[in-house]
Order: sequence, then structure tokens, then C-alpha cells
Amino acid sequence: MSSILLLLLCAPLLWAQGKFEFNKEIHDFGNIDEGTVATYEFVFTNVGNQPIILQSVSASCGCTTPYYTKEPVLPGNKGVIKVAYNSLGRPGAFTKSITIHSNASEPIKTLLIKGYVHPKTQAKTNPDAPDLQFDKTVWQAGSLQAGQSVKGSFILRNNGKKTLEIYRVSTSCSCIDYTLAKKTIEPGETTAIEFVYTPKKTGKQVQDYIQLQTNDGKQPFHSLLIMAEVVGDTPLKENKSNPLGF
Repeated sequence: MSSILLLLLCAPLLWAQGKFEFNKEIHDFGNIDEGTVATYEFVFTNVGNQPIILQSVSASCGCTTPYYTKEPVLPGNKGVIKVAYNSLGRPGAFTKSITIHSNASEPIKTLLIKGYVHPKTQAKTNPDAPDLQFDKTVWQAGSLQAGQSVKGSFILRNNGKKTLEIYRVSTSCSCIDYTLAKKTIEPGETTAIEFVYTPKKTGKQVQDYIQLQTNDGKQPFHSLLIMAEVVGDTPLKENKSNPLGF
């Protein structure tokens, strides 16, 4: 009886934790000129019942510098994670992650920034040029088991006044098997990239991408991000030389 009573008394402490609620977890800077230092503040509210202490905040590359609230964030209060992306010498599309380690209910949290850096020498674009737009640039696969496959798609639309041509499509890994309905899109028309995603890694926020190179005058390179929470063990590669795997 005494052990049950002790458990009941301690139960509230077991579930007492801070909890993140961000205003947004992905920020798209859009088009920026090379040499610009682009900044953004991710704001979160502690909707839990204990203070949140940010133990460390790190970026996936040295081009991104994070600054963050150092004091404990009490329940109901707000905290800030400010990121600065230095685009000098980094033309083209980019996607960078910021990883947060804390004592919150989600101890490892990942934020994303993305955008496109116009090279310094790039001339002004023709207003009548092709203009590629998407129904979305981030596809959330949700929670998957390691080795599980899921289908998805991105819709592409040419909002420009000239024919859009897709020169090249590449993927970050062999885990993405895609089909492109057509490589030319007339003004006002759409097409689709359909894919089957079978993640090879496990983790809270696994990220892979499809990249396109086109004749879009404003942004010739586009990255389409696929994200998933992948749990379980990654499947072992089949050893075809011996059915017993020796």
C-alpha cells in the first residue's frame, strides 16, 4: 500500500516537463542576393508546466549562426532562437537545419531554414520568363517504420509567360524513386513529380530532398524537401552471394 501511495504522490513529477510550441518550424527566406546576411527569429511558447532550459543550439553548417534565450523559459513565457545565414560565396538553393537540445518533453528539436541565393553576376530577369511554382516545397511523411515505403507527390505550375523546361532532376539518396510526368510545362499548365520514399536512416526528423534545375529566370534551382520520423532498425542489406548471409 505504501509503495502505491508513493507512486501516486510522485506521478505528477514524472509528467512535469516544459513543452515547445513554435510559431513556425520552417522558414523560407525566398530569393536573396549573394552577400546578404539573412536573419529570422523562431519564437516559441512554453506550454508545459516546468521551465525549459535550452542546453545547446547548433546549425548544420558554419554559414548559419544561431543565437538563443539563455535564461530558463517559464511556463507560459516565450523564448527566441535567432538564426543568421551568411550567403556570401554560396549561390543557389539551400536548406539548413538548426538542432536544439533542451530539457523539454521533446529533448531534441530541429528547425529548418531554406531559400535561394542569387549569384552576384546574375542579370535581372525577364518579366516574361518562365516562373515555376509548387503546391508545397516540404512534404511531411509522418511517422514511418524503417524500411517502410510511402507515396507522395509535388505539383508544379508554370506561372510565367514562356515555356518552362526542366533540365535535370536529382535526389539526395537512392531512397527516393520518382517519376516526372513531363519535362516541359506551358504557361498556365501543371505537371507532377510522383515519388516513392523508403528512408534508409532512422531518427526524429529524417530529411531527404529532390532538386530540380530549370530555365526559371528568377530561380533556376529548386529543392523539394521530404521529412519523416523513422523508428526501428534499418533493414540489413541482402547478401546475394550466400542465402545464409555468410
